[in-house]
Amino acid sequence: GYIGSLIPFFIGIIPYALVTFGILDSGLEHIAISFAFLVAVAWWFYYSLPLLRDVEQTYSIDRTEGEFRKSLKRLRKTFIDIRKYKMIFLFLIAYLLFIDVVNTVIRLATNIGGDLGVGPMTMLGVVVLVQVVAFPSALIYGRLVKRFGNKKMIFYGIFIYAIGVFMVFLIRDASTTYIMWIVGVLIGTAQGGIQSVSRSYYAKMVPYEKANDFFGFFSVFGRFAGIFSPFLIAFFQSESLLGTNKAVLLLLIPLAI
Repeated sequence: GYIGSLIPFFIGIIPYALVTFGILDSGLEHIAISFAFLVAVAWWFYYSLPLLRDVEQTYSIDRTEGEFRKSLKRLRKTFIDIRKYKMIFLFLIAYLLFIDVVNTVIRLATNIGGDLGVGPMTMLGVVVLVQVVAFPSALIYGRLVKRFGNKKMIFYGIFIYAIGVFMVFLIRDASTTYIMWIVGVLIGTAQGGIQSVSRSYYAKMVPYEKANDFFGFFSVFGRFAGIFSPFLIAFFQSESLLGTNKAVLLLLIPLAI
């Protein structure tokens, strides 16, 4: 997945790179960016065809009247069941917080870098670096889990993210934008590992007979992750409570820990 995602990325970035380096007229920048979106659409459509053409759903639940109300009742029952398992419930709360920071770093990295004065080509290069580093790191992470266990590797991933966020805070001007490359390497070593190890650790905790319902909650918590950190960043930036936009990034560290 990490390596495959680089293929449409490199195809889509070619026109933009030509504009950035002055080979093409700067007035074509909008078209170059639009081309990248078209490449992404074509990529998703082409690789969705096997699923649309060859995969048939074998099992399903028949729709009945009052399905929405029944779903809410099942949801309430599952929530009550999860609360009976203290360790599972606490892990879900912790997961919601630390994976929120992980998703925020993934989604807002380019925005944050741009606000700090990091050039667009540098940011794109860092994105590629993260993907390249994440591929072997995910494999190494899996081996380290066998030696040190899931819990310790999750703590390691959180620690790496905390260091990465703090290093972004150290970027002052154009002369220190090289720090973004170091951050890219750090995030790449932990990004894939912390996500996959969290899932496997949760799977070990969940009772087999309740796996379906409990993993539904796990999925919902993962979907909600990436909301709190951007909200805090936007709130403190708008209110200027911490003086600088960089200082707001430090909020992510205690949230993750």
